[in-house]
Amino acid sequence: MFRTHSPEEMTDILKAHFLEGKPLKEICEENRIHPETFRKWQNFLLEHGELIFTVEEEKLKTAREMVIAALEESVGAVPGYLVDEVMSVSRLDVLKGLLRQAVRCREIGDFERMLKQATRQPAE
Repeated sequence: MFRTHSPEEMTDILKAHFLEGKPLKEICEENRIHPETFRKWQNFLLEHGELIFTVEEEKLKTAREMVIAALEESVGAVPGYLVDEVMSVSRLDVLKGLLRQAVRCREIGDFERMLKQATRQPAE
C-alpha cells in the first residue's frame, strides 16, 4: 500500500538531503520512499519553485495595503513618504506589528516613530 506524504513531510525530506547532507539512500530508507519518488519531488520543486516566491510577495503586498488602510482609518490621510516607507518593508513579521500599531495609533507622528523603530537595522 502506498503512503501519502504531506507537503510539510516532503519538504522536510528534501531539506534532509539538500541542507543537512544526508545520503539519498538513507533518506529513502528512513521514510520508506523510492528514490524515483524523491527525484519527482525534487523536479517538481525545481520546476515550480517560483510559486513559493509569488505567494510570499502577494502576502507582503496584502499586508502592506492593510497597514495603509488601517492607518487611514485611524488617523485619516497618510503622507506619501510614509506610504512609500510602508510599501518598502519586506518582512511579514514587521508588517504584522505595524498593522497592530496602525489600528491603535491616533496621531500620524506616533505611527511614524513606530515605523522608524520597526525598520531600524540591528547593530552588527
